[in-house]
This record gives sequence, C-alpha cells and structure tokens, in this order.
Amino acid sequence: MIEMKTYSETVIFSKVYDGDLLLINNKKINKIIQYKIGYMKLWASNTGRNMAGSNRGTLIGIFPKLFIKVGKMTEDEMSEFLSIVNKASANVTYYDTEYKRQITMSFYFGDAMDELNRKRDMSHKAIEINVIANDARE
Repeated sequence: MIEMKTYSETVIFSKVYDGDLLLINNKKINKIIQYKIGYMKLWASNTGRNMAGSNRGTLIGIFPKLFIKVGKMTEDEMSEFLSIVNKASANVTYYDTEYKRQITMSFYFGDAMDELNRKRDMSHKAIEINVIANDARE
C-alpha cells in the first residue's frame, strides 16, 4: 500500500513493508530494534592510486554486513536466539534496501555478548550481533 502525504509543495511517498526483516535458517528473528545494512566493498590487490592520483582497481564484490540489535528477552528467548547465532554459518534471509526485496545467502556471525538484566526473573538486556556474508551478493 502506498500513501501519499503532501506538505506544502513537497510530496512524500511512503510504503508499508509487512514482510520479515530477518530469518536465520528459516527462523524469524523477533524483537529487532535496530537493523542496519553495511554494503562492504572488497577490492582486488590491483586497487589503489597511481602517481597521478587516480584511483583504479577491480571490485570483487559487495559483501553485506548486517548490524542487528534484538530487544530484551526472557531466558528461554535468549537461549533460543543464542542457539541460532552460535553456529559457524547459516542461511540468512534479509531485506535488502537496494534491491527492495528479500535475499537469501550464507552468512557467519560475529561474537555475541549476553547481558543479564535481572537475576530474579533471569531476563536479558538487548543484544547486538553482526551477521556477515560468506560470499559476494549477486
């Protein structure tokens, strides 16, 4: 659904996305409170500036890096989340803004640091993790 709002002479179009932002091995990740995508460029060894100052090189590819923050969780929710991300790699489906669609690729995970919020109910604070592509995006 596309809504059109008019402010003075500026027209703003907004689209409501109702799909999933992130699935890891087909498991939906809930409670996402921060979702950032880094489009990391990997350049070949022939890349650099020449003596005239011009930059030349070969772009090997774009390797997406997701910066994810998941909100507070119960002990059971955190246990499940950690069991998903404490793997060497996984199939990840994420929403890519450039292509305006979901993409599924193989990713690996950065380190996760779990912080206890309250001992009384074993609740956990929000957790941040990086999800990094194993291969270049097509």
